[in-house]
Amino acid sequence: MGNIDSVPVVSKLRSLGEYTFGYPESALRTQENVLFQNTYPVISQIQSFVYIANGDHKSGLELQTKFVEDMEAVIDGIPVLDHLNRH
Repeated sequence: MGNIDSVPVVSKLRSLGEYTFGYPESALRTQENVLFQNTYPVISQIQSFVYIANGDHKSGLELQTKFVEDMEAVIDGIPVLDHLNRH
């Protein structure tokens, strides 16, 4: 959950705001990020499974990799867990 596009409801509101204030390209880019880079724990695992089930192993693996990176970023942002993660 390294960025706002990883949070389903917040990312939708962001996209709506971008579109409303005259930035349709940014709104579309946000939606594309949500579709591919959504690393919200449960949703990302389902999406990764869907990619793999449809034969898109590369996208499934990329999403899993992004999920792990984002979870590491979350852990690094928590003082005690960050310290434990480095040892």
